Amino acid sequence: MTKSNESTVRTDERTLYEAKGDAMYSVRYMILQERLYARIAGTFKFASLFGGSAAFAGLITASPLVTGTSGLLITASTVLDFVISPERKALQCAEAKRKFQKLLRKADEMDLAAFDRRAGKISMINTPHIESLRLPAYNDSVRERGRADFVQPLTRQERFMKSIA
Repeated sequence: MTKSNESTVRTDERTLYEAKGDAMYSVRYMILQERLYARIAGTFKFASLFGGSAAFAGLITASPLVTGTSGLLITASTVLDFVISPERKALQCAEAKRKFQKLLRKADEMDLAAFDRRAGKISMINTPHIESLRLPAYNDSVRERGRADFVQPLTRQERFMKSIA
């Protein structure tokens, strides 16, 4: 083992406090993703409603340009909504978040092994993963635990994703 690795490799046992911290991170990660997907779903709905209104206006005014453009907007938003399924993904994140929060409420009644077993089962839930929201979620979770000294700097993309999530 090299000298630089000695400070990053842990030899002590994991604690319940750390396990709860991991669950708190998962809650924050799911919150950020849930909000992002809910906003995406809202954007698609707005685009469809706006496009529908514009298509109606184009029909009333007999403007083929407005009608065609709004039809393309409706089609694009509907296809993207169908392909991305942001509402379904937001619901998946909400379900995982709810289960992690329930686990955290019962954490003091469990030992580490039981907590980790339950957390592992929850982690098996099919949820989306947005890589650029992982570090913002980590930073939020360590701040919540009063450990701002563990906050990591974010890249431009991570800051952007955090701002829209």
